[in-house]
Amino acid sequence: MLVQDRERNCLQCNKRFIPRLYQIKIGTGKYCSINCRNIGVLPKLQTKEAKTKSLETYKKNLAEGKFKHPTGELHPRWKGGEKATIAQGILDGKRQASTKKYRAKNPDKVREWSKTRRKRKLGRLPKGTVKHLIETQNGLCVYCKIDITQKYHVDHIIPLAKCGKHEPSNIQILCPTCNVKKSAKLNFSYEAIC
Repeated sequence: MLVQDRERNCLQCNKRFIPRLYQIKIGTGKYCSINCRNIGVLPKLQTKEAKTKSLETYKKNLAEGKFKHPTGELHPRWKGGEKATIAQGILDGKRQASTKKYRAKNPDKVREWSKTRRKRKLGRLPKGTVKHLIETQNGLCVYCKIDITQKYHVDHIIPLAKCGKHEPSNIQILCPTCNVKKSAKLNFSYEAIC
């Protein structure tokens, strides 16, 4: 088929254009651009009847087994689930970057959270509490058992966000990684995320 023989008018804007051969073979090539196609076709597909018909066809094909939705480990893009994705995000620094970006975009929320947290922290810990806890824990993180004598975070066992108290009996010393992973969780276990 010659190029001149393929030339036609767009059904939407009436502009002359030349569709591709494969478009003609499959019965398309009626619109000069995606925008014209969307203006011409989408309103017909967005009607209530069209949506109902589409849903019925989908359910019928699914019941007949014409296609399957692979889920979990069967899905081709499976990466280990939610916990593995979170762990990977922490390792490659993407979670930290997204948190930093969110905080920069929402300074009012960050300020509000900080004020709320400071209000919950009534009073101060007695002098030497942290040092005593590090000695009691033999200089090891409660969860992963790595050395915390150089780098550590002071953590609330029952988080302040869950109405925990800011007192020595509710304090433990964690490595920074475990404290970030624990966040404001009540039932946190190191084995669940590793």
